[in-house]
Amino acid sequence: MLSIARIKPGNEKYYLDLGEEDYYLHGGEPKGVWMGSGAKILGLEGTVEDEQFKRLMLGYSPTGKRTKLVQNAGSKNRTGSWDFTVSAPKGVGIAWAIADDEIRNQIRHAHDTAVQKVLDVFETRLAFCRTGKAGSEDKVSARVIAAAFNHSTTRALDCLLHEHLHILNVGIGPDGVTRALDSYSGMYKAKMFLGAVYRAELAHGLVSGSGFELEKLNQWAFDIKGISEDVKAEFSTRRKEIEAVLREAVKQGKLVTETASAAAWVAQATKQPKDIVPPRDELFQQWAERAAAAGLTAKDIDKLINRATVPTNKNKLLDAATQEALDLLTYNRSHFNHWDFLEALLNAPSALGLSVDDILAHGDTVLARGPELVKLGERNGIRHHTTPSMLKMERKLIATIDSLKTKKWNPLSIKAVSKVINKKRDFSKTKNYKDAGKRKIPIVEAGKTARKIARRITKGKPELHTLSPEQAEAVSHIGLNPGRIKVIHGHPGVGKTQTAEAIAELLKDAGYDVQGVALGGNAARELTEKAGIPSNTIRMRDIQMNPSAMYRVKHIWKEAWRDFTTKRRSMFRKYTYPLEKLKIGPKTALIIDECSMIGTEDMLKMLENVDKHGGLVICLGDRNQLSAISAGNPWAAILKNVEPVSIEQIIRQEDPADREAVKLLAEGKSLDVLNHYADKKQLHTLDTPEGVYESVMKSWIAHDASANPKNDIIATDLNQEIDDYNDMAQAIRLKDGNVDESQSITLKRTKKDHPWSTLKKETFYAGDQIIFRERNQKLEIENGMMADIVAIKKLPLYHRVSVKIHGEDEVRVLKVNDVNFRRAYAITINGLQGATSKNVEAPMTGRMLNLNRAHVQCSRHKKDLNIHTTKELAGEALAARAEGKKPEQRTSIYGAPIKDKRQEATRSPLAELMAKRDDKDLAIDKLEELKAAETPPKLPDVDAEAKLQTFADNGLVSVSNSDDELADNLITNWMETGGLSHPEDSLVFTSYEQQLKELNDRIQQERLAAGKLDDSNTLEIDGTTYHAGDLIQITKTPRNSPIRKDTLATIETVSERKVVVTPLDSGESFELPVRQAGFSLAYALPSKELTKRRPENAHVCLSRLFTTQQITYVYHSKHRSKLQLYTAKPHAGVELEQKHDEKRQPRILKPNIDHNIKPTHAKKPKQSL
Repeated sequence: MLSIARIKPGNEKYYLDLGEEDYYLHGGEPKGVWMGSGAKILGLEGTVEDEQFKRLMLGYSPTGKRTKLVQNAGSKNRTGSWDFTVSAPKGVGIAWAIADDEIRNQIRHAHDTAVQKVLDVFETRLAFCRTGKAGSEDKVSARVIAAAFNHSTTRALDCLLHEHLHILNVGIGPDGVTRALDSYSGMYKAKMFLGAVYRAELAHGLVSGSGFELEKLNQWAFDIKGISEDVKAEFSTRRKEIEAVLREAVKQGKLVTETASAAAWVAQATKQPKDIVPPRDELFQQWAERAAAAGLTAKDIDKLINRATVPTNKNKLLDAATQEALDLLTYNRSHFNHWDFLEALLNAPSALGLSVDDILAHGDTVLARGPELVKLGERNGIRHHTTPSMLKMERKLIATIDSLKTKKWNPLSIKAVSKVINKKRDFSKTKNYKDAGKRKIPIVEAGKTARKIARRITKGKPELHTLSPEQAEAVSHIGLNPGRIKVIHGHPGVGKTQTAEAIAELLKDAGYDVQGVALGGNAARELTEKAGIPSNTIRMRDIQMNPSAMYRVKHIWKEAWRDFTTKRRSMFRKYTYPLEKLKIGPKTALIIDECSMIGTEDMLKMLENVDKHGGLVICLGDRNQLSAISAGNPWAAILKNVEPVSIEQIIRQEDPADREAVKLLAEGKSLDVLNHYADKKQLHTLDTPEGVYESVMKSWIAHDASANPKNDIIATDLNQEIDDYNDMAQAIRLKDGNVDESQSITLKRTKKDHPWSTLKKETFYAGDQIIFRERNQKLEIENGMMADIVAIKKLPLYHRVSVKIHGEDEVRVLKVNDVNFRRAYAITINGLQGATSKNVEAPMTGRMLNLNRAHVQCSRHKKDLNIHTTKELAGEALAARAEGKKPEQRTSIYGAPIKDKRQEATRSPLAELMAKRDDKDLAIDKLEELKAAETPPKLPDVDAEAKLQTFADNGLVSVSNSDDELADNLITNWMETGGLSHPEDSLVFTSYEQQLKELNDRIQQERLAAGKLDDSNTLEIDGTTYHAGDLIQITKTPRNSPIRKDTLATIETVSERKVVVTPLDSGESFELPVRQAGFSLAYALPSKELTKRRPENAHVCLSRLFTTQQITYVYHSKHRSKLQLYTAKPHAGVELEQKHDEKRQPRILKPNIDHNIKPTHAKKPKQSL
């Protein structure tokens, strides 16, 4: 793994003090070593000297002089360096610790090589400086100064091979000027990519150097095969040590918290100073003894080498890795940037053991011109991509939405709509089970219905209400408007489910079969019980609509086996759950809830079924809530193409000001929301992240959640934080006697339960609040359902838990092996979607935070919402407001107040994060952005002479003796930039029509001679011969063609009637009828295309039509790498010839630029008669 931490001047003491020359005998860690090309330029090589490192941290020259290398040199608040910490997998570290010297050196060499590769990749791809004051101008590449500190232990002296690679905040630009590095452009955007670089190169070194056999642990991690989990657990004592101290402290009432990552007090109290690191020889001996006790010795490591070799079928594996990477990326996103793709490629199972150089070279090729990808628009300077299949699916989705929108649907009568709107109804949760025969009761399962009716007998008569005006308007919209797709958009807590109940009643009265769909089982259950709509998950609805033959067979055998093993009925009698089918017809209404969480593929299946069979679909959701886990954002496409009816009157929160805050957050006014809760004393700002834990638990206790945890739910996102809060809450309840310690069970969490976190054992007590994490239809358990453990019984063959589901009175007895559950004092924000709690604790530490997630956190409470964050994240002004203080008033020397305009004093990083929406748009939207970006704006005129002077000064103008020599020079340079193989990356531009044709013909002949074109597959049109492989520009397209006019494409095959082409912006091939299409060779293009195309290299001819407009096109060129201008002496000025011939700087450049020259091929004005 790789982590990045900012290091300020003065904090480098930790790394320097640990350094020892003879660390094998005298203890400590090795001294640091200089790395990076920038260090070599400054003459820094070998061991890091303390004073040199300290001076560079401050931004001064390492020579000892007070020479400033950056503008803010000497400031103690500047970022001195970034600590890139790369850690070897646990098994690799253990093998290094106990192996013999030869294998240990091989492992260390693989690690060192991987660290060097991280630095090389960062320096060549991600290291930039910004020019100008405060980085106000463009960024330039930078050479990096780095210092690497190799460490081998954890705080508890367990073996952990890792490296602290310090990237000094001083970069050297191409011009030799030193500047501060631009952290935003590179390191943080591509942190995961750099971690993948380290792992891939380390894996390659372990296989090629020692022959270790490796195994993938998950989508990104690997380890040495053959080292057991028990041995790894032996060297993970730090967490055990802290947990034991915390548990004991909580029992004694000394601490509120009981968690490893929260309790900084315990971490400090148990920490052994790492500066007392024993000599490495002693550590190796200790580690060998501990490993031997766990069953692993140096001889066992010897047996693990020479088991694997570097794969020889590299190309085949790289192709397989590409597909694996694309499958992973498109599982939960519709588009991705190039860092995402390269990271996924490096992490692909098929690439394990290949070198980083080979993987990145292949990745760059795929990104540049691979048919597997479609290039989209850019965001923040980073190009995005998608796959042809994803783009095709999205186009199909939009077409289906349009089809449903335009299809005829007969509206209902106004009388029927008014009857439903004016009816008084019960909005309580159990309304569907108390009608006493007056209405039909939707039967979900007989047992569940019986429980609900029994519970209602003991309840009082509920208060009846009519729909709100906005809810009534939504019902009217559904019943009276045409079209077979209807959309309801509403904030959280506005009563969308109650509105859905009224809509269902309206449609049932009109003879419709109303069915509900939701992403998760718990949401489907809510729709069933609260709205009376028979509902199921989107996966089950898809199966019910389109059950495959294999699914039918599996279903029959599965149910038969269940019946046989439980002995409840004969294997040959009726099965417990017969396969149900859902038939969509003209009288079917499908209500889809929480649409924002449904991905493109799932939504498309639902809409296609309704569109095909003539039904009605009603979509409910909120654009500001959580986006889809799977790929795409079809909800955005639905809102864009279908006019929704909105419900904005929030009824969930008791405080009207809190309801207004929910609306403000939806509008992105996050600072106003934070100020609101600061004024209510419900925004808590702490000095450290550890203090956030303490604050959350104090508030949780204050709401009496220890006695009744349903009173207050903790909503966060990171699995480690959820574990920590659950540990704390459980320990507090244990101390208070609210859980029964005598009834307990400890379960081992598996990869299936918790794939992204460290595996651990989880203890449950009678009285614990739990959440089910997997659906079990047979037991009527839904994913996300919450319950309380009533009793635990351990039996010889299995264990049983008695649970009481929230909202039910009956106690259920379940086998532990039949269900999957976790503690639920803290739950994920995804788990909170659609739920309501009396109070909510919202820890906000910055990680994974955005508007969508914050909107869920801040809209689930009825009474109190408490936000907990750090002062640094809140910002100076907001933190002062939360504490009831006024920001410090700055005054002049005369005592007059000065308005504080400092950016750091007024900004709130937390508010900025909360205002940022989730980037979960469709790939087709990105494609539209690209099209808009490629539409050339009206270009302002430039000073042609001055610009041409600048081009000449930079050596970008090549002057030939004649036009023929100009063409020869251009073709030679064109070949050197890869034009023969990839002409789309090296385009030629000219404004002279005759020269355009000559260059196109010349380049085509060169490619034909080089074997790049198929001379056996040709077609002649209007005197031009086209070959398979030619680069062309589409000048005319048939009606309804997916190809746009002016698109550049490659010819795949030609015949007399059709041409098969592949556009450069798409991976798909299309057929074009020869008679209905038009095209031309596109190796050379008109100069105006310079502002539309984005080639790597641009070769521009300035002969003949040498006008101001042409220089304007050149100045606004969108080329990405190299620009070269060509002219001949007959068309160039005298001074320009001298510059070319004598290679000296001309005093004044006076090219022959005639501002009034007119193109010879321009149309003549019509003469009047």
